[in-house]
Amino acid sequence: MKKIYVNDREYRSIVRIRSKSLAQAKARHRRKKKTHYNDPKLKAFYVHCYQSPHPVLYTVPFKCSFSIYLYLYLKAQCEPFDFDKGRYQFYMSLPVEINFAKIVRVSQLPLNTVRSAYRELVSMGLLMGAKFLRSDKQNECKRAMVVNDYFIFGHDATTNKIFFNINFNSHV
Repeated sequence: MKKIYVNDREYRSIVRIRSKSLAQAKARHRRKKKTHYNDPKLKAFYVHCYQSPHPVLYTVPFKCSFSIYLYLYLKAQCEPFDFDKGRYQFYMSLPVEINFAKIVRVSQLPLNTVRSAYRELVSMGLLMGAKFLRSDKQNECKRAMVVNDYFIFGHDATTNKIFFNINFNSHV
């Protein structure tokens, strides 16, 4: 990342270009074949999801089409930490149990699709602590902490990670 100093006119044009690119990413997501706009299974599953995704989430190039819906579902199931309870948006959630069998029943999608979406969310950084919270037993639910998409800053294509703009020192 680089710091660039801009004047007000340039800043307004940057904000305008960014909002235009976010609108294009949302329109591109809407045109895809495997979205809740076009697929009846995903439309039925989207009812159980968090209904207001951040627009920057549409700019992330997910390989699995179910990843964004699994993230929204897990975000709807999570609870914030105690230090986040008074805030408008939480930073990270308490560890959430991820039951693949339940998600497969609700979404009516194959188990391997749900697993690949889970792995993609862990690798990108939207689910944290999955390696530390796992159990030795194979048939137990997975656990992970959900990072809020409200604080997504962008996506790095070289490392395939998501950057977050979280300032723990400020009191929101």
